[in-house]
Amino acid sequence: MRKLICFFLITAVGLFFLTTCDLFNPGLGNNVDINPPLLFVTSHANGDYVHGTITLNGNFEEDVATKSVEVSFDNGANYTAATLDPVARTWTLNVDTTTIPDGENNVRFRITDTSNKVTDKQILLYI
Repeated sequence: MRKLICFFLITAVGLFFLTTCDLFNPGLGNNVDINPPLLFVTSHANGDYVHGTITLNGNFEEDVATKSVEVSFDNGANYTAATLDPVARTWTLNVDTTTIPDGENNVRFRITDTSNKVTDKQILLYI
């Protein structure tokens, strides 16, 4: 009788562990965010002169999912959210430069993924 109880107990524990783990995805699985996101600005280069309404855009790379891309024209004091296309992995933001002081502007870009990993990028635009 004791052997039978031990057999059922060992079998139950074994079945529990076999049904609660993914045998074909060992380790931490594909849901772990390892790398920070990458952000690329394709619409403007460092040192470009701009005026009027401009469209900033680019693309991004992320191993899980992207939460936001934001742009700041005041050294990071305030950020404006860009529009994301998660399928094409692109972002875009229309900016009216007449509301920004003329001269050198260090434009900051910030991308955040769903694991709250952040990557910053900066380019110089002349307005």
